[in-house]
Amino acid sequence: MFKQELTAEFEGNHFRVLNSWFGGLKLYHEEELVVHNTDLFAVNKTKPLIQYRLIINEKQRLLEVYGYAIAKVKLQIKIDGEKIAGDDF
Repeated sequence: MFKQELTAEFEGNHFRVLNSWFGGLKLYHEEELVVHNTDLFAVNKTKPLIQYRLIINEKQRLLEVYGYAIAKVKLQIKIDGEKIAGDDF
């Protein structure tokens, strides 16, 4: 089964994104599943597949996971619009 994993660290917080054909897209924060997306297609580079609001160091942040899949699946994690991990697209 196809599976892709992407990890990131931001200001001491650890994030992991898992993507698989049958399991969907999952976002983990400190190993706790916080968001699960089961959309089958990711063809819009500018629309996040996952959005997750959290507090880091007393500041509200917006974490977004973007995906793009035509011939190959590409994933990207952004916090407050800045890429912290993943592919360029």
